[in-house]
Amino acid sequence: HSYGTPMFLKNNLGSGYVMRVASTNSTIDSAPILQEVQRVLPGATIKEAKGQELAITLPKEGTRLFPAVIRALDSAHFKRAHHIASVSVSVSSLEDVFLAIADHEAMEGKTKEEIEEERATVNNAFAALETVYLRLQQKNRAAQQKQPDEGNVGRRDEGEGD
Repeated sequence: HSYGTPMFLKNNLGSGYVMRVASTNSTIDSAPILQEVQRVLPGATIKEAKGQELAITLPKEGTRLFPAVIRALDSAHFKRAHHIASVSVSVSSLEDVFLAIADHEAMEGKTKEEIEEERATVNNAFAALETVYLRLQQKNRAAQQKQPDEGNVGRRDEGEGD
Protein backbone atom coordinates (compact mmCIF):
# COMPACT_ATOMS: atom_id res chain seq x y z
CA HIS A 1 0.00 0.00 0.00
CA SER A 2 1.15 3.55 -0.69
CA TYR A 3 0.18 6.90 0.76
CA GLY A 4 0.96 10.47 -0.26
CA THR A 5 -0.04 13.34 -2.48
CA PRO A 6 -0.61 12.66 -6.18
CA MET A 7 2.68 14.40 -7.03
CA PHE A 8 4.58 12.36 -4.42
CA LEU A 9 3.13 9.09 -5.77
CA LYS A 10 3.89 10.01 -9.39
CA ASN A 11 7.45 11.05 -8.59
CA ASN A 12 8.26 8.06 -6.40
CA LEU A 13 6.19 5.25 -7.89
CA GLY A 14 5.40 6.38 -11.42
CA SER A 15 7.31 5.15 -14.41
CA GLY A 16 8.30 8.70 -15.35
CA TYR A 17 7.22 9.74 -18.79
CA VAL A 18 5.45 7.83 -21.53
CA MET A 19 5.96 8.47 -25.22
CA ARG A 20 3.12 7.32 -27.43
CA VAL A 21 3.75 6.69 -31.10
CA ALA A 22 0.80 6.05 -33.40
CA SER A 23 1.15 4.33 -36.77
CA THR A 24 -0.68 4.89 -40.03
CA ASN A 25 -0.58 1.10 -40.52
CA SER A 26 -2.91 -1.35 -38.79
CA THR A 27 0.03 -2.53 -36.64
CA ILE A 28 3.17 -0.74 -35.52
CA ASP A 29 6.70 -2.09 -35.97
CA SER A 30 8.14 -1.29 -32.55
CA ALA A 31 11.75 -2.45 -33.05
CA PRO A 32 13.11 0.38 -35.26
CA ILE A 33 11.21 3.01 -33.28
CA LEU A 34 12.55 1.78 -29.93
CA GLN A 35 16.04 1.55 -31.43
CA GLU A 36 15.85 5.20 -32.53
CA VAL A 37 14.57 6.32 -29.11
CA GLN A 38 17.30 4.30 -27.32
CA ARG A 39 19.95 5.88 -29.56
CA VAL A 40 19.21 9.15 -27.69
CA LEU A 41 17.78 7.76 -24.42
CA PRO A 42 19.38 4.36 -23.65
CA GLY A 43 17.09 3.76 -20.63
CA ALA A 44 13.88 3.79 -22.71
CA THR A 45 11.81 0.58 -22.67
CA ILE A 46 8.63 -0.62 -24.31
CA LYS A 47 5.69 -0.29 -21.97
CA GLU A 48 3.09 -1.61 -24.39
CA ALA A 49 2.61 -2.26 -28.09
CA LYS A 50 -0.96 -2.79 -29.25
CA GLY A 51 -2.34 -2.43 -32.73
CA GLN A 52 -1.44 0.99 -34.10
CA GLU A 53 0.07 2.37 -30.89
CA LEU A 54 3.39 1.94 -29.16
CA ALA A 55 3.96 3.21 -25.61
CA ILE A 56 7.57 3.70 -24.54
CA THR A 57 8.59 4.45 -20.96
CA LEU A 58 11.17 7.24 -20.91
CA PRO A 59 13.57 7.62 -17.98
CA LYS A 60 12.83 10.55 -15.64
CA GLU A 61 16.41 11.76 -15.76
CA GLY A 62 16.31 12.15 -19.56
CA THR A 63 13.83 15.02 -19.83
CA ARG A 64 16.38 17.39 -21.39
CA LEU A 65 16.78 14.90 -24.27
CA PHE A 66 13.05 14.57 -25.05
CA PRO A 67 13.12 17.29 -27.76
CA ALA A 68 15.93 15.43 -29.58
CA VAL A 69 13.97 12.16 -29.43
CA ILE A 70 10.80 13.81 -30.73
CA ARG A 71 12.72 15.54 -33.55
CA ALA A 72 14.27 12.21 -34.58
CA LEU A 73 10.90 10.42 -34.72
CA ASP A 74 9.13 13.40 -36.24
CA SER A 75 11.56 13.86 -39.14
CA ALA A 76 9.83 13.46 -42.50
CA HIS A 77 12.14 10.61 -43.57
CA PHE A 78 11.68 8.58 -40.36
CA LYS A 79 7.92 9.18 -40.26
CA ARG A 80 7.53 8.01 -43.87
CA ALA A 81 9.85 5.00 -43.48
CA HIS A 82 8.11 3.77 -40.32
CA HIS A 83 4.53 4.95 -41.00
CA ILE A 84 4.32 7.26 -37.99
CA ALA A 85 1.11 9.27 -37.65
CA SER A 86 1.88 11.07 -34.38
CA VAL A 87 4.24 11.27 -31.40
CA SER A 88 3.33 12.54 -27.92
CA VAL A 89 4.90 12.55 -24.44
CA SER A 90 3.04 12.62 -21.13
CA VAL A 91 3.92 12.26 -17.47
CA SER A 92 2.81 9.15 -15.56
CA SER A 93 -0.81 9.36 -14.50
CA LEU A 94 -2.16 8.27 -11.13
CA GLU A 95 -3.74 5.38 -12.99
CA ASP A 96 -0.23 4.30 -14.10
CA VAL A 97 0.93 4.47 -10.47
CA PHE A 98 -2.00 2.40 -9.19
CA LEU A 99 -1.59 -0.16 -11.98
CA ALA A 100 2.12 -0.46 -11.17
CA ILE A 101 1.34 -1.01 -7.48
CA ALA A 102 -1.36 -3.58 -8.28
CA ASP A 103 0.91 -5.31 -10.79
CA HIS A 104 3.73 -5.45 -8.24
CA GLU A 105 1.46 -6.85 -5.50
CA ALA A 106 -0.08 -9.39 -7.89
CA MET A 107 3.35 -10.61 -9.00
CA GLU A 108 4.93 -10.99 -5.53
CA GLY A 109 6.19 -14.51 -4.91
CA LYS A 110 5.89 -15.62 -8.55
CA THR A 111 8.70 -16.81 -10.77
CA LYS A 112 9.77 -14.82 -13.80
CA GLU A 113 8.27 -17.50 -16.06
CA GLU A 114 4.90 -17.30 -14.28
CA ILE A 115 4.89 -13.52 -14.58
CA GLU A 116 5.75 -13.64 -18.29
CA GLU A 117 3.05 -16.29 -18.85
CA GLU A 118 0.43 -14.12 -17.10
CA ARG A 119 1.45 -11.06 -19.09
CA ALA A 120 1.30 -13.05 -22.33
CA THR A 121 -2.18 -14.29 -21.41
CA VAL A 122 -3.35 -10.73 -20.72
CA ASN A 123 -1.78 -9.44 -23.96
CA ASN A 124 -3.44 -12.25 -25.92
CA ALA A 125 -6.78 -11.42 -24.33
CA PHE A 126 -6.40 -7.75 -25.28
CA ALA A 127 -5.42 -8.72 -28.82
CA ALA A 128 -8.50 -10.97 -29.09
CA LEU A 129 -10.75 -8.17 -27.79
CA GLU A 130 -9.20 -5.74 -30.25
CA THR A 131 -9.83 -8.18 -33.11
CA VAL A 132 -13.48 -8.59 -32.08
CA TYR A 133 -13.86 -4.82 -31.79
CA LEU A 134 -12.37 -4.25 -35.27
CA ARG A 135 -14.66 -6.90 -36.78
CA LEU A 136 -17.70 -5.29 -35.16
CA GLN A 137 -16.63 -1.93 -36.56
CA GLN A 138 -16.32 -3.46 -40.05
CA LYS A 139 -19.77 -5.07 -39.75
CA ASN A 140 -21.30 -1.78 -38.61
CA ARG A 141 -19.72 0.08 -41.54
CA ALA A 142 -20.94 -2.56 -43.97
CA ALA A 143 -24.46 -2.43 -42.50
CA GLN A 144 -24.50 1.36 -42.75
CA GLN A 145 -23.44 1.21 -46.39
CA LYS A 146 -26.22 -1.27 -47.20
CA GLN A 147 -28.99 0.83 -45.63
CA PRO A 148 -30.99 2.82 -48.19
CA ASP A 149 -30.99 6.59 -47.94
CA GLU A 150 -33.83 7.13 -45.48
CA GLY A 151 -34.75 10.45 -47.11
CA ASN A 152 -35.75 8.64 -50.32
CA VAL A 153 -37.71 5.77 -48.77
CA GLY A 154 -41.39 5.98 -49.68
CA ARG A 155 -40.92 9.08 -51.85
CA ARG A 156 -42.61 9.12 -55.23
CA ASP A 157 -41.67 11.14 -58.26
CA GLU A 158 -43.95 14.05 -59.03
CA GLY A 159 -46.66 13.16 -61.45
CA GLU A 160 -46.52 9.50 -60.49
CA GLY A 161 -49.95 8.03 -59.80
CA ASP A 162 -51.91 11.01 -61.26
